[in-house]
Amino acid sequence: MKKHLIAAAVAAAVAVPAAYAQVTVSGVLDLNPYSSLKDETTTTANTKTRGSNATNGWTTSNVGFGGTEDLGGGLRAAFFVNQAVDANGAFGARDRWISLSGGFGSLKVGRFTTAVDGLGGFGMPGATNTAGTPESSGHDFSNGTLGGGTTAGEFGRQNGVVQYALPKMGALNITLEMAQNSADNNAADRAGKTAVSQVGVRADYAVGQLRLGAAHASRKAKTEAAPLTAGVDATGTPGTPAVARAETESKLTWFGGSYNLGPAAITASYGTRSDDNELTGAVARDGKVTALGITVPMGAITLTASIYDGQEDRAAGTADDRDLEGYQLTARYALSKRTFFYLATGQNESNNKTTGTDAAVRTQTNVGLVHSF
Repeated sequence: MKKHLIAAAVAAAVAVPAAYAQVTVSGVLDLNPYSSLKDETTTTANTKTRGSNATNGWTTSNVGFGGTEDLGGGLRAAFFVNQAVDANGAFGARDRWISLSGGFGSLKVGRFTTAVDGLGGFGMPGATNTAGTPESSGHDFSNGTLGGGTTAGEFGRQNGVVQYALPKMGALNITLEMAQNSADNNAADRAGKTAVSQVGVRADYAVGQLRLGAAHASRKAKTEAAPLTAGVDATGTPGTPAVARAETESKLTWFGGSYNLGPAAITASYGTRSDDNELTGAVARDGKVTALGITVPMGAITLTASIYDGQEDRAAGTADDRDLEGYQLTARYALSKRTFFYLATGQNESNNKTTGTDAAVRTQTNVGLVHSF
């Protein structure tokens, strides 16, 4: 009898948590039967790629595992882990986070895209992975590469994010967040070791067919100097580290809005970004961008169009400043709520403001099929 009671108690202990937990498998597959990409620059050889073994022309293919659990007392826990899927089916790191929510709001920690990386949710209603928006591959306003330059600091997905969403205040939502990423500073091997800290705030307002959003973030990166190599640097000058210490501060601010008119929905956004050298006080990069978009649903077909215009002022006077512009056109045909065909084409262009010549032009067209599960 006692054995039966013990077995029942063990079974109950195992079954109770399972009764409250809800675990799901989800994901997206985006495959491109046709993909064309052309990069043209004035400083390097032009590249042109076409093929059918492509993926992620509209969004990023991924597989995820998530779940929720009722902890009682109005408190709920949730988790999510997912992996990106490339054209060959290989997995790549993406998100992993845990959250707690209740009457106090919601606390979320882990690796994920920060709330301040939301400019693309307003002015660009089409494909996120095809050229033509100010947040597409190689021309991304949030990570400082919109003008075709090198990455100045990524405000988006990263490790060590702590995000707190306040309880909803009617139509207003406010999110606060910070991120800390640093490497182990080994005195024997410090070259390139960088510590990053980021803080940000975002506000969203939604009522009826109107959505408004605004965000501001500041990001600081400090890179240690490398130890001396045999007492001299690369030029033979004694007493100078082989890799100099660096400190930069980047600031990102954007405003956006959208309104659904019924026959069409319109979107607009404006963003500014600055990157400063904290050691010298010099401005490394200062840019701004304005984007407009429209979405027109016609039964199973949805058409979108967007344009953006901006400029980027760089450190070397006006000789390397850029005029920025781009456009994107897309069409989707829905087979169901989870499956659609798409055609997306767009172009990013960066022109030298002094000479008027093209510094970088990316033209891309993708035809694909997306299925969510």
